[in-house]
Amino acid sequence: MKKFYQICICILFLCTNVYAADNVEKKSGLEYKIEQYSCFESHKCSFDVRINSKFSEDELLTIAYEIYDDIPAVNRVFIMFYLPCMKVGNGAWASIIFDPTPKVTVMDFMLSSNKTCNK
Repeated sequence: MKKFYQICICILFLCTNVYAADNVEKKSGLEYKIEQYSCFESHKCSFDVRINSKFSEDELLTIAYEIYDDIPAVNRVFIMFYLPCMKVGNGAWASIIFDPTPKVTVMDFMLSSNKTCNK
C-alpha cells in the first residue's frame, strides 16, 4: 500500500510541475495561458488554454506542440482553446486532439452561441 501512495505522489508531482508557472508566452512568441489541466496516468491529458485572439490553425498547432512536447508520454492529449470572451468549460473556440497525430477543429459557431462574445 505504501508503494501505491509513493507512485501516486510521483505522478501528481510530475503533472503539477509541468505547468506550475503561468505560461503567457513560450518559445513560439505566441501568447497563451494554460488555465486548467489534468492528466490521468498514461492514458490522457487535457488542457484548457486561454488565447488573446483568433489564431490560425498553424499557430494553434505551434502552441499545441509546445504543450505536447513538455508533458510525459500519454496515449491522448486534448487541448481546448478559449478566447477572452469565453468561459472555460462552456465550449471552446478551437480544439486539438492528439490521438496520436493532431487533429485541429475550429468551432466559430461557438462565438455566435456565446452571449458574452456577441456584445
